[in-house]
Amino acid sequence: MRMNRLSLMGWMALGMTAVSALPGCVHRRAVPDPDTADCNGECADPEVTAPQSTPPDTVEVPRPSTSDRGMTWRLNRRFPEAESVDVGCGSEPGRCDAYTGDTTCDTALPLLCFKDLNAPLPAGLEEPNRYHMWSGGTVRLSKAYAPSESIATIADATAICAAEFGGEWRLATFHDGAGWNFRAFGELNEVEVRVDRFWVDIADQRDGTCWTR
Repeated sequence: MRMNRLSLMGWMALGMTAVSALPGCVHRRAVPDPDTADCNGECADPEVTAPQSTPPDTVEVPRPSTSDRGMTWRLNRRFPEAESVDVGCGSEPGRCDAYTGDTTCDTALPLLCFKDLNAPLPAGLEEPNRYHMWSGGTVRLSKAYAPSESIATIADATAICAAEFGGEWRLATFHDGAGWNFRAFGELNEVEVRVDRFWVDIADQRDGTCWTR
C-alpha cells in the first residue's frame, strides 16, 4: 500500500514538471501586455482582452477655449518701398502671449484680416530670419470688435473679414509665416494709428484665443 502511494505521488510530480516545462509559456493570472507577451496570447485568460485605447466608433472633439484672454499682435514695421508691413508678436515690453493670451476678451480691437495671394517676395524686401518670413499675402485691419460680445468661434472672425473686405479674406493666423511674425503686402495706415494691437488667431493653442474652433 505504501509503495502504491509513493508511486502515485511520483507520477503526479512528474506530470506537474512536464506541464511547467512547456516551451515559451509562463502562466499568469494577470493579463499580459500585448506588446511584450511571450505566450502569443495562449496564456492569457481567454475571457479578458486588452482594452482598446480609442473606441473605433468615436471621434475626438476639440475642447473649446477656456481662456478669458486672447493673443494680439502689433505693427512691427512698414516698408513703403515694397508696399509691405511686418506684423507680429512684438518685443518687450508688451510682447504677445501665444499660450494664454495677453489681452482680455472684452477689449474692442480690430482684427488683422489676411488674403493669400501666393505672391513672391517683392523687390526691395528681405526675410532677415525665419521669424520674419514673407507670407505671400496681404493684410488689412477691420473695425474694432470685442470677442466676448461678437466672436464666439473662428468662423465668426472669418465672416467679419469676409464681410468687410471680400469672400477670400479671413482672420490672419500665427502661422501665416513661420510663426511669431510675418511680412505681407499692406499699409495699415487707416486704422492702426488709433490702436496699438489687433486680434490674430492661433490654431494650436486652445487658451491662446478668445474663440473656439
